[in-house]
Amino acid sequence: MLRERRAATEAAGRLLDENNDAFTKAGFYRAIQPRRFGGYEFHLRDFIRIMSAVARGCPSSGWVLALTAGHPQMLGRFAEQTQAEIYGSDGDVRAPLRPVPGGQAEKCDGGYLVSGAWDYASGCDHATHFIGAAVVVGSDPPHLIYASLDRSAFAIIDNWDTIGMRAQSVMRTGSATLDDSLRLVTGCGCSPAKPGLPRLSRARKPSSKPRSTK
Repeated sequence: MLRERRAATEAAGRLLDENNDAFTKAGFYRAIQPRRFGGYEFHLRDFIRIMSAVARGCPSSGWVLALTAGHPQMLGRFAEQTQAEIYGSDGDVRAPLRPVPGGQAEKCDGGYLVSGAWDYASGCDHATHFIGAAVVVGSDPPHLIYASLDRSAFAIIDNWDTIGMRAQSVMRTGSATLDDSLRLVTGCGCSPAKPGLPRLSRARKPSSKPRSTK
């Protein structure tokens, strides 16, 4: 199935809806999600085997799936109440993450007002949430937090235009903004950044060279 859709995936420049639907139906996004929140809580070895098998069929689809389905380990650093709110009653969560601090968080009553723009967010097209790093305004030394934003809180700018690996969508900008460029995130909805957090997404800047016609 994935091999047959490789060309269509490449042409679309994103994970195809039908591939995402198949991954969701198969429960791939829930592989390492906690059981209490509707996941399977598989061992990391099993997660890697699943992702590797998918990537053999379509590397781009495997990339997007792995970087989206792997983030329950990051959500596990949030407060328990926040995790319950994010997973909700059905546990259907797909949360791309960007660890580079592309946003600002200003303290206010009830939490933080978050604004910013984060380049590179694999899986943003089918995301239910986005996790972005932000610096707390006025903190000295700078204090970094990770804010979880639901899909209604950010827009996607299509700026992923490359010669190869076109279907990964890793350079679509998830902008954590509303019309007023600010989003209230409650205190329990933010996780203090800790040293040694894994950087799960790396990408290069888009090439300025013209595409080959060969």
